Amino acid sequence: QEDEKLRQHVEAHGAGKWAEIARILRPRTDNQCWRRWKSLNSGVEVANYRKSVHKKKKGLVNNFVGREKERPDLTIGDFPAQDDDDEEPPRRFVELACTAPVHGLVVVYID
Repeated sequence: QEDEKLRQHVEAHGAGKWAEIARILRPRTDNQCWRRWKSLNSGVEVANYRKSVHKKKKGLVNNFVGREKERPDLTIGDFPAQDDDDEEPPRRFVELACTAPVHGLVVVYID
């Protein structure tokens, strides 16, 4: 039942409007809505969404070079996603403190 409400609101407001959706689905947070949507949808749909967000962020940063006074007026929603399918979002690595002995290489991907 709650999953269906989440799907309806994502369809109505769009994926990425997690704060807006969370306000409707109280007491859920935007992060909880995003994580649940991610678990309910196929990997391809989530990957396409993430690629779109990455491209918008990249366009946002590139557009601000030399235009410091305009920064507060623009948001990520002001820039359409670019159609550059060759670029993958960068993966981030983190080091984890471990109290037990570890044998071999441990890599953790943060998405």
